[in-house]
Amino acid sequence: MNHRWPIPGAGGEPTRSRGMGELEIPMSNLLRLLPLFVCVATLAAESFEGTIGGRRFFVPDIAKPVRGALINNAKDPAGGASNILYNNPDWRALAQEWNLAQFEWEGRFNKKEEGRPEMQRILDRLVEAAATLKKPEIAGAPVFLQGLSGCACDAAWLAAFTELHDRVAGVILSHEPDVHPPADIPGLYVCAGSDYMVGRGHPSLSLEGHIKHVTPRVKTGKPGTVVVSPGQTHHIPATDQRFAAIWMDEILRLRLPPGAPTAAVTLLPWKNQAAWLGRFTASKDKASPWNGGDRMTEIRIASPAVATATPDAWIWLPGERVAQVWKTYMETGTCPQPAYTIGKPAAVPAADKPAK
Repeated sequence: MNHRWPIPGAGGEPTRSRGMGELEIPMSNLLRLLPLFVCVATLAAESFEGTIGGRRFFVPDIAKPVRGALINNAKDPAGGASNILYNNPDWRALAQEWNLAQFEWEGRFNKKEEGRPEMQRILDRLVEAAATLKKPEIAGAPVFLQGLSGCACDAAWLAAFTELHDRVAGVILSHEPDVHPPADIPGLYVCAGSDYMVGRGHPSLSLEGHIKHVTPRVKTGKPGTVVVSPGQTHHIPATDQRFAAIWMDEILRLRLPPGAPTAAVTLLPWKNQAAWLGRFTASKDKASPWNGGDRMTEIRIASPAVATATPDAWIWLPGERVAQVWKTYMETGTCPQPAYTIGKPAAVPAADKPAK
C-alpha cells in the first residue's frame, strides 16, 4: 500500500494533480519514519525558550522537573547581545544536563542596600515562570548567581539577602575579587589573565590581587575557588566558561538533595563534603595562550587533611574531580571537556602531594 504525499506547487499550496504533483511513498517506509517524526515533535514540545517578565528564559525539558536556575548577569560592553552568557554553549550544556532553567538578569546597583528591589524582581520572575509554565518547583528553585565586573558585586550582595540566601547554591564572580558572597556560599572567582583594568588603577583584578583577596577567606574556612582565563581581558568571558560549568556541576552534585523536586528545595550544606584544596604561584608567561598575561605555576592539589598541615595559602575546590580538572587547565591553558556526572563522581588519577 502506498500513500500519495502532495507536493506544494508554486503558490505554496499542495497540488491536486497526480504525477509530478504527488509523491508516492510506500506505507512501510512511512512507518519506519514515524518514530523520527514523533521524536522531533516531542523534543520541540518539551523545551521552552521565550520571555518571562520581559527577559529571555529557557528550560531544556518542560516534561521533567526543573532542578535549579542559572541567573546570568553579563552585559555586552560592545553593545551587542544584551547578555553574553545566556547562549554560551557551556552554560547551555550544563542547563540541559541538569534541566536547569536559565534566564538573563540585567540589574546594576552600587551598594548592597540598593539591591533589594533587584532581589525581589528575581524572586518574582521565578514565581511568574512557575505559573506560566505550570512548573511549581521553579518558584522555590535553587539558584546560581553570576556577575561580570561590577555586576559580580551585585551577585555577591544579592546572595546575602535573607529571602534569597538559603537558595543560592553558588556565586560566580568574573573579574571582581573585592566583594564576596556570604561565608557559607561557595564562590568561583574568574581572573582575566590579561585584564586591561589592572593598568587603570585596579591592581586587585590581577592574579596577585585574587590571591590577596581570596586565600585569606579560604584559610578561615570560607569556600572560594580562583581560576585564570588565559590571555583574556576585562568584559570578555564568553569564550571561556567551561571550567565555570564544571565547577557548578560539582556544586550541584554536592548540594542538591536526591529525588525530583516538586516544590521548594533545601540545599545540602557544602561543609563536611569531599572538598579539596589547591595551591599555586602567580607568574607571567609570554607563550600562547597566556600571551604575556597572568599564569599559575607550581600548582599543587591535596585533600584538606594534607593541605591544612602546611602554612601555605590554599584555595578551595569542591572535590577531587574538579581539583584534577583545575590543575590540568591551569597547567596547560586548556580546560578538559566536561564529563557530567549527576551524582556519580568520575574516576580521577591520584592527586599530587603538596610541595614541602
